[in-house]
Amino acid sequence: MEFIKNHYGQKVSTSSGEVEILSEEAYTSFVKEQYDKNREKKNKLLLPDIPDKMIERQLNDTRYISKFVSNLLSNIVRADKSDEGVNSKNIIPVNGKITGRLKQDWGLNDVWNDLILPRFERMNELTKSNDFTSWNEKHQKYLPTVPLELSKGFQKKRIDHRHHALDALVIACATRDHVNLLNNKHAKSKSERYDLQYKLRHTKKWQEKDGKVRNKFIEFKKPWDNFTVDAKNELGKIVVSFKQNLRVINKATNHYEKIVNGKKTKVEQKGMNWAIRKSMHEETVSGIINLPWIKLGKGEIITATRERNDLVSMFKDVKTKDKAESKISKITDTGIQKILINYLKSKGNNPELAFSPEGIEDMNKNISQFNDGKFHHPFFKVRTYEKGKGRFVLGTKGNKKSKYVQGAPNLFFVVYQRKDINERIFDTVPLNEVIEHQKIQHEHKIDKEARTPISLKNTLEYRGTEVEVEFLFSLSPNDLVYVPSNDEDIESLSFENLTTEQKKNLYNVNDFSSTCYFTPNRLAKAIREKEVDMNFNGKKNKITGSFDTKTASLNGKQIKEVCIKLKVDRLGNISKG
Repeated sequence: MEFIKNHYGQKVSTSSGEVEILSEEAYTSFVKEQYDKNREKKNKLLLPDIPDKMIERQLNDTRYISKFVSNLLSNIVRADKSDEGVNSKNIIPVNGKITGRLKQDWGLNDVWNDLILPRFERMNELTKSNDFTSWNEKHQKYLPTVPLELSKGFQKKRIDHRHHALDALVIACATRDHVNLLNNKHAKSKSERYDLQYKLRHTKKWQEKDGKVRNKFIEFKKPWDNFTVDAKNELGKIVVSFKQNLRVINKATNHYEKIVNGKKTKVEQKGMNWAIRKSMHEETVSGIINLPWIKLGKGEIITATRERNDLVSMFKDVKTKDKAESKISKITDTGIQKILINYLKSKGNNPELAFSPEGIEDMNKNISQFNDGKFHHPFFKVRTYEKGKGRFVLGTKGNKKSKYVQGAPNLFFVVYQRKDINERIFDTVPLNEVIEHQKIQHEHKIDKEARTPISLKNTLEYRGTEVEVEFLFSLSPNDLVYVPSNDEDIESLSFENLTTEQKKNLYNVNDFSSTCYFTPNRLAKAIREKEVDMNFNGKKNKITGSFDTKTASLNGKQIKEVCIKLKVDRLGNISKG
């Protein structure tokens, strides 16, 4: 349908001659006539956009996974007697309709709105607007919302990790009676189950047209009287923890096949074998090139790779002229650069219009117009380059000696304290150094409690001078840190009993290079681009920000300069790292 709307009336050459693309009305009539008995296919052919919801294949996968997990769990909770079914009687399957209804009736949707509202109010303050909240007459309060241009695919449930705890709470408080009653209702069963209705739901008097007064069943009763208040308080206290895999190397036992007495047998390989459990380099492979107009620093090289995706994907999230020109400048062919710059100008410097599928097709049809009248072959993919020191040769044999790859990201961000003054100094440790250090510790049989994941240093270079330092802590992705406020006494902090306000200052390590970037502990998705790093610059009278879900600073301070590392055990207990 999208194609028909954009191209109706155009002539297309086919093997049987030239044909005209149908108009929207003719196409709709054709589909309704030909697929009248196949409602599912008819609806798909008439869809104006690709739907955001799960497709049928994904739903079938989910059904299979649920069935398989139910069988596994049944083996754990099966009763000793009278429990021989496929699923144990102690397993209660609950679907989304049931949890959705219970969340609504138990007031948990209102609780969720209250929990996430501060983020939307902050967006109002930064954008100097009221676009991110709306007044609700029924509840007499402001509710979180997003502007129309951000509404496609937006789900306010998914922006905060605590929605998993909210769902778990509902499922924990739902009983088999709730499931039976709602399943009967959704299946439009004739059985009203009045016994369950009176047990589980509130009633109110209702007068019918004939004057007869009867009981009308309304919302479900809450699990206990203060359930909604308790739920809000407990969800407000939650600290989200992330599973980490910090293992870098370990001993491995390898086997190979060998013929012994005429039979194939597996034989254990002798000697010490080490398995590396981290990526040695990124997947993208590039080749070294020479671009005379690019100035190189000491040890830097230029490598180029053809974009995996086409031009449309390359410019997918580009919305401004400056960003588009920045991407174009990374193309190795200056002739293609000129064509794209001229074409962008012809489209009013609007990248979204210029680099849409229709836009790229239009450019290639009239490509000589953007190449000073000279012929140029149509193109859909381009080769881009990167310069720097981080890439290395993939191998020494065959074509691997001409292939370059980007090294794996640094594994540890190490925080040291200068001994002469109260100031922190930072160091990043690459994978190869971590592997070598841990291998030596294993080989020298150093006691496990005395082992360190990285080699600690006594001195570091600071602005050309070696200074003595003392190790404070090291950070890895997903590590939890606390950012104290300006007037907070760090020595008296009790990390086991952080207040609700203090928990707002918890961040997780996102990634690092020369600096370290952090993400608020509970944040799962940004409301809009640059939400976390967003600030209003009063001097320039505009919004600034670089990242979607991470930042390096808080209230004008670099987080790495003041943060305190925390550790969380398997039971969720928090202590100083």
